[in-house]
Amino acid sequence: MGGLAAEGTFWTDLWSVIEAGGWVVFDHMELLFVIGLPIGLAKKANARASLEAFIIYMTWNAFINAILQVWNFGVDLNDTEALGVKAIGGIETLDTNIIGALLISGMVIWLHNKFYDTPLPEWIGIFSGSAFVVIIGFFVTLPLAFLTAWLWPMLQGYMFQLQDLLAGSGTAGVGSFVFLERILIPDFITLLLNRLNMGQLLLMVDSPIFGLKI
Repeated sequence: MGGLAAEGTFWTDLWSVIEAGGWVVFDHMELLFVIGLPIGLAKKANARASLEAFIIYMTWNAFINAILQVWNFGVDLNDTEALGVKAIGGIETLDTNIIGALLISGMVIWLHNKFYDTPLPEWIGIFSGSAFVVIIGFFVTLPLAFLTAWLWPMLQGYMFQLQDLLAGSGTAGVGSFVFLERILIPDFITLLLNRLNMGQLLLMVDSPIFGLKI
């Protein structure tokens, strides 16, 4: 497009603004799953269940942030360019992607369905309902955050090794990636595979089939 597409022109600036809005859903997919899942699966007070899930999910991420600041699990949250680190709701935490969102939201849905209507003594009745669910979730997510801070970096390391292996296998690696992604669709395990960066794989493949010669 010649000079129209040059860096710093009104055209490119306009599309950079549009692009920023276009990435909102993908950049915050975790929050959408955390908030949306209880709407469909909670048996009662769906809106309250969504709010509980959001609070408990953010608490879990805050716990992970604090744990990694205090103890060394091989992750530097201060390195904004580090792989596997992401800011979720303004909290620097491990990038557990949709997997963490589904696990925490699923746990909250179970807690909500089981304890939302639990009667409490009158003198602590103010803590019944959503408050009671959030209190339980607070204490449940603390050990879960420790487990996540300990185990997830290792799992991420294996996923990055798999990515390097597939990328180093050329066209066969990309083909294997697509095959595994399709065949695992019925199982949530495909979410583990989706943690790999397909775009990066394609860019690293030296194959004329994809029109890329790096």
